[in-house]
Amino acid sequence: MKCEAVEEFLPAHALGALEGEDAAAVEKHLEGCPTCRLALDGHRLVVLNLPETVPQIDPPADLKGRLMARIDALSASAVAAEPLGAPGVARRWFGFPGQRRVQVLIASLATVSLFLVGWAIFQTLEVNDLRDDNVEMASEIRKQWDTLAFATADGVQTVQLIGTEVAPMTKGSLLMDLEENKAILMVTGLTPPPKGMTYQLWLWKHETNPASLGTFGNVRNGYVMWRFHSPISLVANRFWGVTMEPRGGSEQPTGELVLAGEGE
Repeated sequence: MKCEAVEEFLPAHALGALEGEDAAAVEKHLEGCPTCRLALDGHRLVVLNLPETVPQIDPPADLKGRLMARIDALSASAVAAEPLGAPGVARRWFGFPGQRRVQVLIASLATVSLFLVGWAIFQTLEVNDLRDDNVEMASEIRKQWDTLAFATADGVQTVQLIGTEVAPMTKGSLLMDLEENKAILMVTGLTPPPKGMTYQLWLWKHETNPASLGTFGNVRNGYVMWRFHSPISLVANRFWGVTMEPRGGSEQPTGELVLAGEGE
């Protein structure tokens, strides 16, 4: 399964609309592909910010009826256009079943997305208060593209971080440019730190005395994307870990490991 094919399903997956074998197959690919996981995080960030870009203004009274009628028409035409058992687009790309459902779903999502984008643009022209929010959203999207470019650059190494028994649902990826000592830490399933606490990333080059690479605590809906410049060389890394520490960080780890991964 190639990344180009998986990318077609990432928007629906970010919305939580991909189900069954389709979702399972995409998840299996994501487990071994940090590039696609990064792309999925980008789609999820857009989904998280989408409500903030649309003002809380009621749409026209007849809009819901017109929208649902359009979705029903798209669904009916998609089902009628392809007989039962015919090899649809999803099966040709992935060998996945349920292709007709995906086609109808994509058509419906496209209609709703066009409505949201169009409505946001219209209201932006009328409401100047949204300008700052839209600029912030555009900035976040640019950061996502910058991160994707970093992840796919030559020479970038990746370390997989696995949640410990303290946080078994947490997982992460550490992308490193060893020449520039730059890195990006991406984590999912992380609980926000309690008040007065923060997360701290550690690098062990030997059995003892780990070096601190900095602290982070901006957890949003379980997601973290932290770009940093390492104060020490990232070459010859042996072991990585994330602990929860008092705000400001500690000289040596005092909390339990939340994430851990092996280096070179």
